[in-house]
Amino acid sequence: MRGSSSGRSRLMERLRGPLRIAVALAVLGLLNLYVLYWRRGTSMPELWNLASQGRRAALSTRLQGPPGTPPAPSRSLRRNKPLPPLPDYPRVIEIALKPGDTMLAVISPLGLPARVQTELLATLQTVLDPGGLGAGQTLTLFLDADDRLQSVDYRLTPTLAYHLEKIQTGSADHFVSSRQLDPLQVRQVALAITLNQPGDLVAATQRAGETAALAARLQEVFTCEINLLLEARPGDKLRLVVEKYQLGSRFYRYGRLLAAEYVPAPGGSRTSRIRAFLSPGMVASNAGAAQGAATSYFSETGDSLARVQCRSPLQWSRSFGQASAEPAVRPVLHAERSRLGLDYPAAVGMPVLAAGSGKVVAHGPRPGVGNTVVLAHPGGTETIYQHLSRIPRSLVDGQQVKFRQVIGYVGQTGPVPKPHLHFAVRVGNRLIDPTKWRPAREVPLPDSKRVALAESVAELSELMVRAGESSPDAASSQLTAALPSQP
Repeated sequence: MRGSSSGRSRLMERLRGPLRIAVALAVLGLLNLYVLYWRRGTSMPELWNLASQGRRAALSTRLQGPPGTPPAPSRSLRRNKPLPPLPDYPRVIEIALKPGDTMLAVISPLGLPARVQTELLATLQTVLDPGGLGAGQTLTLFLDADDRLQSVDYRLTPTLAYHLEKIQTGSADHFVSSRQLDPLQVRQVALAITLNQPGDLVAATQRAGETAALAARLQEVFTCEINLLLEARPGDKLRLVVEKYQLGSRFYRYGRLLAAEYVPAPGGSRTSRIRAFLSPGMVASNAGAAQGAATSYFSETGDSLARVQCRSPLQWSRSFGQASAEPAVRPVLHAERSRLGLDYPAAVGMPVLAAGSGKVVAHGPRPGVGNTVVLAHPGGTETIYQHLSRIPRSLVDGQQVKFRQVIGYVGQTGPVPKPHLHFAVRVGNRLIDPTKWRPAREVPLPDSKRVALAESVAELSELMVRAGESSPDAASSQLTAALPSQP
């Protein structure tokens, strides 16, 4: 007993010092809380409420200050950094700012993740116009194919803008600012492109002095009529009129794709031209780039280039990112009754798109075919997507999906030797050949816009013809027409 008592005494002696320190720190902490908060009239519930609001509430107060009061810079600003051409992001949001606006009120409705919004507002705070937001100022946001914000332009005048580029450090996103003093201008450019071999769309576009992003736009516009990446043949021609934004003399990004024409080579299986004109009054600066862009384009007679369903289950623009693209691999038709459909060879992770608007009737793993999504469309048609690597968690049975919405990603699930997408079409519980599937077109152009369309067709057709005739034997040619500068 004496030994046990002695051991406890020694233990207490060892712990006495650390316990005194812990008690002292606790008392000091409580004292600080009392001095900093309770003495200032902030209760503990209010303190917790302030903590939950975080930086966002603080930024709101700072960004809504009176016009003419410049915010204190919170970070260094890089000036006059040369700005490289932007990738042609599939979604571009342009916002005309008005007097009395606050940047918080402009950004909040966009639905950006809270962390991205907070970081963006903090960076914008360092470059806000001291006179406040007003007429002539614009905010342009560039989002990637996964709808993630990548860069922002805040333009104060035609010759002054701030470019914010997102960089990632670990798991956090940060925006770095640079001042741009070059004037922003937009031009109409008429191009003619000739394909030299199958799968030549990207290379032919680059030979014309343009980027692969323009090839992706053409593919998106014609997606319900012809897969330019897979089905175009040597000698086929493309004529188009597109807007190009420039900073000074340097190409910045594409604007609207105003018109495009596919001209098949003589003697081929295709004999008819396909013409596409942007809907009159369409002002979106990235017209032709977004998924489902075909719904904004019409023939010279007013027929829509989009169909209620469309044999275009892959986001081919993902394959356009390389400086030189390999010839595309054509889909393989499975003719047996139980597996009738198309196999699209593709890299794991390539987005799979809904062939039309419809409802999810089934999703998840299935024996022998891996992860599967089945969509039901109006008119009794179903489309089936198999061997997916994964399916978005947000996708549930009964959910309505839009045309060209991402419903999964290419994979190799199930007993298959290579990654690919198996795409099938079922009408009335019977599989049909997708290559012979011709769904009805979307609603034609309203009569109220047909006069404007006719005027646009006459003007743009002349530009395309001139571009094609200026150098008929060359791979490409170019005509330009200057337009007024845009803020």
